[in-house]
Amino acid sequence: MLTDLMKLVISDLYKKKFSSFLTLFAISLGVLTIFLIFLLSSGFSSSLDAEFDKLGTNRLYVSSKVTGLSGSSSKSLTDNLLKQVQNRPYVKDIFPYVMQTVQLKSGTQFISKMVIGTHLSQTFFDANSGKISQGRFPKLSEKYSIVLGSNAGEELFDKDLRVGSNLFIDGVKFKVVGILESFGNPEDDKNVFVNIDTIRNIFDLGDSIALFDVVVDPGYDVTLAQNNLQIFLDNRVGDDVLDVRSLQDMMESLDFVLDIIKYTLGGIGVIALLVGALGIVNTMYVVVSDRQKEIGIMKAIGARDFDILFMFVFQAGMYGFFGGVLGIIMAAGVSVLFEVVAQAGGFTFLKITFDFVAAFWLIIFSFIIGIISGYVPSKQAADLVLVDAIRK
Repeated sequence: MLTDLMKLVISDLYKKKFSSFLTLFAISLGVLTIFLIFLLSSGFSSSLDAEFDKLGTNRLYVSSKVTGLSGSSSKSLTDNLLKQVQNRPYVKDIFPYVMQTVQLKSGTQFISKMVIGTHLSQTFFDANSGKISQGRFPKLSEKYSIVLGSNAGEELFDKDLRVGSNLFIDGVKFKVVGILESFGNPEDDKNVFVNIDTIRNIFDLGDSIALFDVVVDPGYDVTLAQNNLQIFLDNRVGDDVLDVRSLQDMMESLDFVLDIIKYTLGGIGVIALLVGALGIVNTMYVVVSDRQKEIGIMKAIGARDFDILFMFVFQAGMYGFFGGVLGIIMAAGVSVLFEVVAQAGGFTFLKITFDFVAAFWLIIFSFIIGIISGYVPSKQAADLVLVDAIRK
């Protein structure tokens, strides 16, 4: 019986190609939107989690509550405070940063660029998953060395920078000693790293820093270390001055933003599904109207009302099913295209994985939507009086 019903559905789809396509396409748009948002959000979340895992979960970031993680140097953050934090028992390593916008000069060309000043060493880059692709890591004693992100050498100036190239910052000559491998996103790959003491001397920044991050000793709980460090800093510089954040805090913030985007666009997908459901209702009314005489003949040869109801409900469900399959196929294609475009744009960390379980349940959901949408016109078909049906 199911085989016959399937042949009947396919026959109707073939006979009414245009209207059937519009019905399938309407519901497939909803499925496409929902599944695509699911794939992209899952891909972003898993890719970001992988990037954070590279840094390790035992990291704490300290910055001014006013300027945040990307702000300018703060009077509350100084080398003296850094030394005090370094002496805490749970601190394994500590890395200070100064963010300074400078005039970079190569040859006769000038550009404005924010550089990152820190204690340059292999220890710093190892702790931040930085790997050298050309040249070498700088030494702590080298005051005028520069390390470039993987794309900085090619994109900052018209003439490519290489290991050994000279760069000038406010008339002070620096030499490129290393170029990093790609971090996986364009912004990080265009970074310029310099010695923190040198950049502070050039711009007369004293001993202030913008922020610092702490590597917590593996023997200590990160959350306890975070709370202890926050209390310690509040006692030293005052309440509500400095903020201590963990990687988990950052991940939760990013997840919150992704959830807002996911639910907003998901709502659009649900609306598209409702529009598709209305399309199935309209199509089924047309199908029932066209088949009233056939319904009468079926009743005359002994078909029960339930048989007729089941036949049309199943047909409506198959509209939802085929629409769901079409939506899944389109979403898979768009997600692959999105990943290719993103990676071509430099976001090589992004990986989108097709979820067969989610696809299966979304197709089942589409099938159920079709059944619900087609129930009323199917019930109308089942309730037709034999004589009235044959007269049509």
